[in-house]
Amino acid sequence: MNKRFKPIAALLSALLLAGLLAACGGKASPGDTESGTSAPGTDSATNETPKEVKITLLVDNTQDSVNSANAYIEGFKKINPHITIELETRPGGSEGDNIVKTRLATGDMTDVFFYNSGSLMQALSPEQNLLDLTNEPFQANVLDSFKPTVTYNGKVYGAPIASTTAGGWFYNKKVYEDLGLNVPKMWAELIANNEKIKAAGITPVIGTFKDSWTSQLVVLADYYNVQAQVPTFAEDFTAHKATNAGTPAMLRSFEKLQELHDKDFFNKDFLATTYDAGLKMLAEGKGAHYPMLSFATPALLQNFPDQIEQIGFSLSRATTRRRTA
Repeated sequence: MNKRFKPIAALLSALLLAGLLAACGGKASPGDTESGTSAPGTDSATNETPKEVKITLLVDNTQDSVNSANAYIEGFKKINPHITIELETRPGGSEGDNIVKTRLATGDMTDVFFYNSGSLMQALSPEQNLLDLTNEPFQANVLDSFKPTVTYNGKVYGAPIASTTAGGWFYNKKVYEDLGLNVPKMWAELIANNEKIKAAGITPVIGTFKDSWTSQLVVLADYYNVQAQVPTFAEDFTAHKATNAGTPAMLRSFEKLQELHDKDFFNKDFLATTYDAGLKMLAEGKGAHYPMLSFATPALLQNFPDQIEQIGFSLSRATTRRRTA
């Protein structure tokens, strides 16, 4: 949450919890005296109609984020009809990062925004630009295991906007069935499968680096191995005590990405292909594998319902990633 919007910090919790209630099917009945709630649009303390308020919300322009944001807004409005939420979108990747940092620096940031947790959030200078949410009542509903990812100098500056997602490999089941392949559990097995897929004239690995944020997924999905070998890497990296290049286990993740390129496993136009186009390639079987976060599943289901049963997701050696507001 943007620091300049201090007067309605509690509304962030309402926004988040409303989304959770909507997802769980929870409903508040107007005038429900048993539960102690007031009719929508009234203040429970004074029974007066609150003043109209507008909140601005910034999210990246992927279908997944926009759909999630709209679901939050819809659930929130049912409980707080006097509050209008104005949704804005931004590009993903480095362009989007620059927009967020520029708007924070110029004081032109939205009241609430979706962003990454961990070291990326800390790069936003939280103490200067973000609102301290440590003592907000909604923190009682946030898992303690999440809080360190949005904590800076002992203060909490964010809250989760979705369930945990996994970094792994989507794969086309039909391609696997047609070529008699088994789902790999080790890197060498994946490489062997890619060789057979390439020989069959199918793109082994879908690259969608036009949306630059997708270029990191091979590395993210390999973090399970990094964590297993160097349990303190994330903490050390955030504290500037470790680097990617100076940590062999982490460097190996980047080497795997390089290996996919060197073996010509990516689609020829991987630098010009978008995330949306990558999902289409996967669903249509024009690409066998797509390293991606599991949050792509709703978009696949919405856009390619007839092919969804032909798409698998390997979590055998995956890691998790959280996002924050």
